[in-house]
Amino acid sequence: MRNVSVLIVDDSENLARTMSLILTRKGCSVVTAKNAPQSIRQLRQKPFDIVFMDIRLPRTSGSEAWRQIKDIRPETVVVMMTACASDRLVEQAQREGAAGVIEKPLDIDRIVNLVDEAGRSRRTEYSLVIDDDPSVRLVLKTVLSTKGYEVRVASTGMAGIAAAREADYDLVLIDTRLPCMNGLEVYLAIKPILPRVTVIMMTEYRCEVDDLVRRALVRGAHSCLCKPMGMDHVASVIEEIQHGT
Repeated sequence: MRNVSVLIVDDSENLARTMSLILTRKGCSVVTAKNAPQSIRQLRQKPFDIVFMDIRLPRTSGSEAWRQIKDIRPETVVVMMTACASDRLVEQAQREGAAGVIEKPLDIDRIVNLVDEAGRSRRTEYSLVIDDDPSVRLVLKTVLSTKGYEVRVASTGMAGIAAAREADYDLVLIDTRLPCMNGLEVYLAIKPILPRVTVIMMTEYRCEVDDLVRRALVRGAHSCLCKPMGMDHVASVIEEIQHGT
């Protein structure tokens, strides 16, 4: 559920605060709004994966706001919330395609499940390239982008470790020879931060750093790419990882 962005729209501060606290503890990024106009402003500024919106809001109803949201962010999942399941606005929202309707008092387990589903449906994969060679960084960023990854690059081990603390990466590529610290040291520092991440080591000094590569592989690195790297070979390795092979 990490990195799922949630917008909660409800004029009840207690309800919004409770939902926000629960979902934040689950690893979500949560923003709240008290009314429909405020929620529309939030959505114009940034996309959200899922919006929980009260049907009855001051000034503009939730169903009217839902139509505006679909115009601004058609990919956003919108779940309506209501204290009365027979409310005509509920029926209207369901007819017009709201992703779901949940009744108050809220079923927290259902809310968590809906957020999980939204996260899986939008899942963007993130990758980090750590290499001091700008040409290598460019090649890898190009290949990874074509495979659907959001890519961040770092030119030193310390910068790579700092980047690992800022996002939930799916794939990290680490050069074995880096300024100030070697790739194995970087790998061992990143692994506790991102325990489920897939790591590929890279080297053009295979004989010289063979021990570093071996030790990284023993500790769970996926594989090692030898430089110079052909784009087709890099792409095939990435496809294997994406397909779980």
